[in-house]
Amino acid sequence: MASLGFKIKHGFSYHGIALNLNCDLSAFNAINPCGYAGMQMLRLSDFVAMQKESDEQTGEALSYEQVTQKLIDNIAKRHAGLIELRALAPK
Repeated sequence: MASLGFKIKHGFSYHGIALNLNCDLSAFNAINPCGYAGMQMLRLSDFVAMQKESDEQTGEALSYEQVTQKLIDNIAKRHAGLIELRALAPK
């Protein structure tokens, strides 16, 4: 549902992130996402009900604005140290 890419070319680093909410994923068919041939990209709307307009009363669907705000809030909390990162699994 999200992709993070990183590349170093001629001494410069390039990076990008994609958060796939409800988009056309056909463009990913022309590339190897994250360098993996045949990897299928996913989007959040494949797993939860999403809608264009917020419907606070039913609580059944998330709006794009709600998802975006939750992401921003989570990043801010992590940056402030309010959310601990998960520990690495023992080897």
